[in-house]
Amino acid sequence: MMKNQEGMLRDDARVEGYRAALEAAAPQLRGATVMCPSIGTGSGLLAFLAAKYGARRVYAVEASPQMARVASRLARANGFVGVVQVLPKQVEDITEEEVATGSVDVIVSELFSHFSGLGLQAVTEAKRRFLRPGGLVLPAMSRLFLSPFEDRALGAELRARHSFWQERDFRGLGLDLSAAWPLAEEQALKQNVMDVVPPEALLVPPGESPWAELDLAGPTTPTTGARSASTSRSRAAARTRSWTASAAGGM
Repeated sequence: MMKNQEGMLRDDARVEGYRAALEAAAPQLRGATVMCPSIGTGSGLLAFLAAKYGARRVYAVEASPQMARVASRLARANGFVGVVQVLPKQVEDITEEEVATGSVDVIVSELFSHFSGLGLQAVTEAKRRFLRPGGLVLPAMSRLFLSPFEDRALGAELRARHSFWQERDFRGLGLDLSAAWPLAEEQALKQNVMDVVPPEALLVPPGESPWAELDLAGPTTPTTGARSASTSRSRAAARTRSWTASAAGGM
């Protein structure tokens, strides 16, 4: 769990993208009430940035008790007591006493480190219950690109993780395990690996890649528009991400 959070904090593109977007939105954040729903606030980075750029109150929603404690501890250590309030629960379980209906001015979501339908549901619920009319949603739109890539070093690393199954004399007992190696290799290469790949590893350049566009600021569940492309060269699939910080409503 902490290693996962470390990976997201080390993601320079992610951190700098959100920092720049929230800095640009500082005029709307000053004195505002902000909610960070998504799948969870995690370390609390986005909540802290919102507070740094002037938010009066930030609700950091985190269902994991362990991560909620981490976020609370970091909020105290960084002087955000009284501004950042960690809510250790799902968005759906927040009560009217905790956050009043229509009392949130800005929703800041993070869906791209581990993009899933769960994050979209949280944002939709937060908008429906808590966002005031004309409130701001950041990001308002996202465009997700799909590109095949080739990375022989990554392939070798994945195979090496299961090299145990190449043992031909297990514990000196004369037992050959290598017959199971093809199955272990197949499973290894089907693993969902989240990592950064260099642009030269992409077999389809971003300008030609298929993409799906999500309208995160709409009144209901985010809607999508897509563009398709095809390629016959694929060893593995990588998902790249980008998003705009254009605001919705009240801007």
